[in-house]
Amino acid sequence: MKYNCEKILQNIAASIYELKYNYAKKEIEDINFLQFAGYTKFDPLSYSPYLIKKNLIDYEKIIKKLDNLLFKAYDEIEFKFLDLDEKIKFFKAKVTLIDKDDKNLYCIGINEEISKEKENEIIVRRLKESQHIGILIFKNNILYMNDFLKKKLDVKEFENLKMSDLIKNISKEEIENIIQKRVQGKDFFNYRENIEIVYNNKKYIFNAYTNTIIYNGEYVGISLLVDTTNITKRRKLSSIINSISEKFLNDFNNREFLNEVVKIIKPNYKVFLKYKNYEFGEKIEIEPKKKYSVEIQNNILYIPLFYAGYLIIQSEFENEFDEKLYDEYEKLKNVIEQCIYKIKQNIALKVLSQAIEKSYQWVLITDSKANILYANDVVEQISGLKKEKFIGKKPFEIFSANGNKEFYKNIWNKIQKKEIVEDIFIEKNKNGEFYYLKLKIIPIEVDDEVYYVALGLDITNQKKLQESLFIDELTGLYNRKGFILNAKKRIKKENKYVLMLIDIKNFKAINQVNGNIYGDLKLKQLSEFLRAFFYEEDLIGRIGGDEFAVLIEINDLADISNIIKKFVKKIKLIENLDINIGIAFYPRDAESVDELIEKASIALDFAKKAGENNFEVYNQDIKTQIEELMNAKQLIKEALEKDEFIYFFQPYYSIKEDKIVGAEALIRIIKKNKIITPNFFIDYAEKSGVIVNIEEKMFKKINNFYRELQIPLSFNVSAVSFKNKEQLKKIFERVDVPITIELTEREVANNIEYTKEVFEFFKYKNFKIAIDDFGTGYSTFTYIKELNLDIVKIDMQFIKNIEHSSKDYALVKTIIILAKEFDLKVVAEGVENKKQLQILRDLGCDYIQGYLISKPLPFQEMKLFIKEFSGLH
Repeated sequence: MKYNCEKILQNIAASIYELKYNYAKKEIEDINFLQFAGYTKFDPLSYSPYLIKKNLIDYEKIIKKLDNLLFKAYDEIEFKFLDLDEKIKFFKAKVTLIDKDDKNLYCIGINEEISKEKENEIIVRRLKESQHIGILIFKNNILYMNDFLKKKLDVKEFENLKMSDLIKNISKEEIENIIQKRVQGKDFFNYRENIEIVYNNKKYIFNAYTNTIIYNGEYVGISLLVDTTNITKRRKLSSIINSISEKFLNDFNNREFLNEVVKIIKPNYKVFLKYKNYEFGEKIEIEPKKKYSVEIQNNILYIPLFYAGYLIIQSEFENEFDEKLYDEYEKLKNVIEQCIYKIKQNIALKVLSQAIEKSYQWVLITDSKANILYANDVVEQISGLKKEKFIGKKPFEIFSANGNKEFYKNIWNKIQKKEIVEDIFIEKNKNGEFYYLKLKIIPIEVDDEVYYVALGLDITNQKKLQESLFIDELTGLYNRKGFILNAKKRIKKENKYVLMLIDIKNFKAINQVNGNIYGDLKLKQLSEFLRAFFYEEDLIGRIGGDEFAVLIEINDLADISNIIKKFVKKIKLIENLDINIGIAFYPRDAESVDELIEKASIALDFAKKAGENNFEVYNQDIKTQIEELMNAKQLIKEALEKDEFIYFFQPYYSIKEDKIVGAEALIRIIKKNKIITPNFFIDYAEKSGVIVNIEEKMFKKINNFYRELQIPLSFNVSAVSFKNKEQLKKIFERVDVPITIELTEREVANNIEYTKEVFEFFKYKNFKIAIDDFGTGYSTFTYIKELNLDIVKIDMQFIKNIEHSSKDYALVKTIIILAKEFDLKVVAEGVENKKQLQILRDLGCDYIQGYLISKPLPFQEMKLFIKEFSGLH
């Protein structure tokens, strides 16, 4: 067939071609129209199946159409293919079946290129289907509206709509005039921005491209509308935001500023703004779902302002506020809030500026090169200098009166490193008088520039008062605080020092016997002696009621020996004055002033034990004893933490009634089932004051002990607690059972008036009072007649030899007679046998306590003992 047609085809126009289609394989095997793609019909490639598939873009579509020729002789096929330059061309092929066999169809086709028509058709279709461009075709009425515009405006039927029904910012007359020209066939292009189309109470903004076309055989107008609604809204909001920001530049207060905000928004909308007690505009009713979030409700926009107010904007159009513009609404909110905040800041700065000028604080500001930029009135008042004298100059040129260049250099180096510096500056005013400034210098960086702000207080009066606080009023020497403070300043690590603690022996007794005036005289005499004996550079202080301290710098430890011997010899010349001295060396014995005083104090305790006018140097033996104290310290610490303190109870027996009538509570520590007696820890507990913690912890258990044992109990109260009336009240305020308080003679006799006050509290609580170890303390019995006592306890040292010593017998007899005269009960301690018991019975003793009755027993054993005791008769 191909060869029969060849002669004919050579004379047919180039647009006619032949085609062989293998319908069994669904493949075009032979086609010679590729000259349209830039090939010649004699090019062997023109018949390549590869090029057929490559160039025919719609190959599958063509195959389906060719299949139709099995059933009909003719069909039209539109298709695309690539030319030699790889450009897409559109063709309409009219294909006629001329022959077929069991596998192939043989056809002739005539191609018509329709590229231009198809391209125009696609452009129009794309415009019609666009989701961003609206199309209106119109005469007097709207003839066509594309889907995008119908959906946008929510238009169901448009045939009865006129252009003037939609467009609101062009007059009806102008719209009708333009339409008239269009329908007359006048061809003119028109472009307009911001065309307002309003429909169903919603407003949209478009840019319009309008021209004249022929539609359905008539001249009409066509408008391509680009939706700029949100862009326009954004511009409007940006304009409002910018206007509000510009208003902030004016010197407004918050009320004035918020009023301006409403004025700016009002031309476009109905506005209501509430902030704290301020209200602006017309009220708009709305119930926001979230009070602190921007919210849109139909045609109303709700914007919260901080937690103190809100802005409500209402539009006449339902679609005015769009969720897509939330970022702009947040900007509006933020701008208003920032302006309010900055206005507050500005007002605060004005207030601060006035406050700084009228404050009592020194305020001085310099630039990064230390040139003074600002100083308040206080700087003038304190320094006595006028501002014009020092503005522009450097502080250390004006105020460095102490001449310490290193001090100022160090300050300058620190603040250049952006460190905050606090220190006391000593300066001179205009009259040459020194004043003290407590300054805080703060580096502040603003816009890459560093400024130094010095804030200070005039502490001259406080400094003078502080200095007086460090001086002992009676002697004129440093007091304890003053001595320690100056010692810390003086001591240098590379030097050696000796600390002497000097204690007047029995000074309380001197005061009691001779009166306070005499005691003060002795203190003055000693202080004058110390001033005269030691050098001016030696540090001297009265650090306690009867305790003095001297710190001396020495070259060698041996140097101090002669000084001390000479000192002790000369001090004896002061009449009725005995002393003891404790000595410690720095850095041999201590690494700090506090430790040095502690070590010297320990040495002083040992000197006191050796008798009057003795001195003791802190040494290895003392160190050993200190280690024992430290062990005691650890023992007590653990016992308090682990609740290891317990009471043992030693009963006391009524000679007359032959029964147990009470028990003394004795403190112990139980550790790992081992009982530790007080001689291992009580000294440290009393000297350190931790005895107060022990008593406070244990006395809370008194009520329970009494309820379990059902006999009167007696408890020893330490001297430390006894000296603190408030502490005693705190310890015993919740004790509501009959107990006996045991005190030593030394404790009660030191200050009779104070003791009376404490005893009043004890009697108020219905406590009995016993004097423990009677006869071993003060030799005077004056206190017995002054104080409201109940019991005296004769110390065991007088009882143990009562059978063999006539003196002990006489002393015990005297104590019992004396006690009876004052209506006091007597307890004899340490009774170990019945002979001693008989003697005491004969002397009229009331009670005994000792191993004859029982050793101290733990609580449970004590309960059993009371239950089983049947008497001694």
